[in-house]
Amino acid sequence: MPSSRHVVAQTTVDSSELAERLATDAVERRLAACVQITPVTSVYRWKDGVQREAEFLLSLKTTASQVRGLRAFLEQEHPYDEPEFLVLPVIEGSDSYLRWIDESTGTS
Repeated sequence: MPSSRHVVAQTTVDSSELAERLATDAVERRLAACVQITPVTSVYRWKDGVQREAEFLLSLKTTASQVRGLRAFLEQEHPYDEPEFLVLPVIEGSDSYLRWIDESTGTS
């Protein structure tokens, strides 16, 4: 099923505890239906130097209508000076999974 209503938002944090807390809070607040947490190594330019850090990537499955609230939540709760916040469109997905995202976020 083609979908422009559904998105995956991404952010990274520096601890598994914070990743778990943000994921749980986002799902409890119905800002996301599901959050996957993946350990990653990030290499990035910051303050005139190249940094390399262990981080945790949160992939938040949600709807486009929840993005504003999700962004506000992460801006308030995220400790980074410049947190990653990317929203990627879902081009296609199974009908039942996309319905589950709608139901889980209260947007059905």
